[in-house]
Amino acid sequence: MFKIALSATYRIKIHVEIPAESGKIDKSDFTAEFKRCDLEKLDELRKEPQRDVIRAVLVGWDGLVDEDNNAVPFNEATREAVLAIPQAMFALIETFWSSVQTAKQKN
Repeated sequence: MFKIALSATYRIKIHVEIPAESGKIDKSDFTAEFKRCDLEKLDELRKEPQRDVIRAVLVGWDGLVDEDNNAVPFNEATREAVLAIPQAMFALIETFWSSVQTAKQKN
């Protein structure tokens, strides 16, 4: 059953793969919380630099830890630290647009 009344945000798992010094790939994940956007807002966001898109829609996360396995709080400084990691930023971008792609295609 489809509900027309949706929450203002939604949560989705982000998979990040970062090359390690050993030559292997370190795979990890965390859960991002994104703002829901209507089609008009999505059209506006498509014209923006992708880093700005994530700044606009990423409103929280869970499962993101520092080198001592302490939870990293979501705030502007930690968001910018995550966006400075290319693999994390691209994973966020790809997952966000994939999460809205089906809705865009159906309309």
